[in-house]
Amino acid sequence: MKRYLTMLLVSLFTWIETVTADDTQHLSIAVGDWPPYFDQEAPDQGIVAQLLRDVFAEEGFTVSYHFLPWKRAYYEAAMGKHDATAVWMHAEEREQDFTFSDPVLKERFVVFHLKDQPVSWSSVEDLSDLRLGGSIGYS
Repeated sequence: MKRYLTMLLVSLFTWIETVTADDTQHLSIAVGDWPPYFDQEAPDQGIVAQLLRDVFAEEGFTVSYHFLPWKRAYYEAAMGKHDATAVWMHAEEREQDFTFSDPVLKERFVVFHLKDQPVSWSSVEDLSDLRLGGSIGYS
């Protein structure tokens, strides 16, 4: 009788653990600071952070965001330290590390210049004589 009771309790605890795990699925998402989309200081952590949190909540997931420099966010997610990273532009070389969702944002690249120094260009080559600045490790 003790043996059957022990087996029943082990089965019950295993079942409870499985149900609890299924009900409280959690995702760790690595991101960089990119206000207003991802903002470590904002109460909702940014508008895209809240959007993703709401979408995942509908599927039974809770989300925690881990704010890191962008390159490290990508690297740590690719190494499995986090479940995902968001939001990145699609690039073929990134398909080696990740599966991409449908687009979450549409991004447009522009060139900012001083008003008193107009820039006329139609291709990247037209900018070759200019000194440009940018950030490494973003899009």
